[in-house]
Amino acid sequence: MYQYDVEAFMGACDRKGLAAKTMKSYEQTLRLFGLFLAERGITQTEEIRHPHIEAYIDTVRERGKYTVCAVQEPVSSNYPERRRDYGKKVSPVTINNYLRNMKAFFNWCVREELIRKNPIKPDDTIKVERKPLAFVTDAEFKKLLACLDTSKFSEYRDSVIMQTLLDTGMRCGVRHCRSRPGSTGMKPLRTTLLITLARRCQSRNCRQVWLKQVCINQVSDQSDKTY
Repeated sequence: MYQYDVEAFMGACDRKGLAAKTMKSYEQTLRLFGLFLAERGITQTEEIRHPHIEAYIDTVRERGKYTVCAVQEPVSSNYPERRRDYGKKVSPVTINNYLRNMKAFFNWCVREELIRKNPIKPDDTIKVERKPLAFVTDAEFKKLLACLDTSKFSEYRDSVIMQTLLDTGMRCGVRHCRSRPGSTGMKPLRTTLLITLARRCQSRNCRQVWLKQVCINQVSDQSDKTY
């Protein structure tokens, strides 16, 4: 049964140690898809075919945002009808996220031999044009740093953090960061600093980047200063 399979899938995700945010996204997507299936009298996972996936995509496009609730009787309503974007068109990015979550579920079903093949096809994904984000200019960044009073520890620390984020491409969501000095030829150990980023992501991979000399000096000065 579809509902039981979803519960088993969520249990498998929990045992794998997936992030709570990922599991919440999976559960929400699969519950909404379950409502769609129930309206059409489909209760078994093995009954789901590719035409059902296509019909669901069309339904999501037509229904609009926040018009369907995954929980039949919510404990407290957040009044979605009061949102400014209520009923507006669901973005292709959101639909692709739904498909990605559903694909993970069906792949699990295939591995568990509940179904023979995944009903979602590669070409179901909607092509999305990604617009590059506007980036601050050097002058704007210098103006931002100039607003900080570096004679105070907290603001000097913030200045170092902002320069490190810009120099390494690090995000605020990075959970762990460790550094170690390195050497290049005859240069002293302080001339290079290697930052290892351990990001909380599905791949669990670490990425190593090198800091520029200007940023190294800022980090070193912060560690040497007494406030």
